[in-house]
Amino acid sequence: WAQRVSQRNYNSEDGAVDLQLGSLLTMPLQRVMKYGLLLQEILRHTEDGEERLALESMISHVTSFCNELNSTYRAKCDQAELRGVADRIEDAKLPDWIDGLGDETATVLESYRLNLMRPMPHNGQLRRRISEGDVRFKDEKGKWNDAKCLLFTDLLLLAKSSKRNSLRLLRPRAASGPACVAQAERPKYTA
Repeated sequence: WAQRVSQRNYNSEDGAVDLQLGSLLTMPLQRVMKYGLLLQEILRHTEDGEERLALESMISHVTSFCNELNSTYRAKCDQAELRGVADRIEDAKLPDWIDGLGDETATVLESYRLNLMRPMPHNGQLRRRISEGDVRFKDEKGKWNDAKCLLFTDLLLLAKSSKRNSLRLLRPRAASGPACVAQAERPKYTA
């Protein structure tokens, strides 16, 4: 039904608002987020003390529900983004031949493998990707190399891009402590 309505709205020629399926599906969520504002407006025009207390309680519950909804949505988006990065890193995948070594050996090797989906070891919280960008650096021989720099909440990874859009780690992973990250402006070259 929603696809039919979305398709009909998309092809409408009467100047009405064109709504896609994604827009139709987010409308109820957007409506829930507006309940707090509606209740605050009602509270502004309410004079009875008992009704004001009830409205303040409702506003508090709606606000906490919306905050919980936002944090859950943000956590799921972060995990999906992290899973996408983890799937691109070749070194994070265990080779098939490890299964032939036995369960005990596979378990030991698994504990040393880079697993971005695992909680951070120092506090148990889930890891987040902060930034990803291109970098150039000189290797030991003085040759310039292009690489990807991936900054997570507790890791800094340098990786080389391959043809299949996958990444191969160049350096051992480096644990990062508290850091301040700022976007640097790129120098402008004039010809």
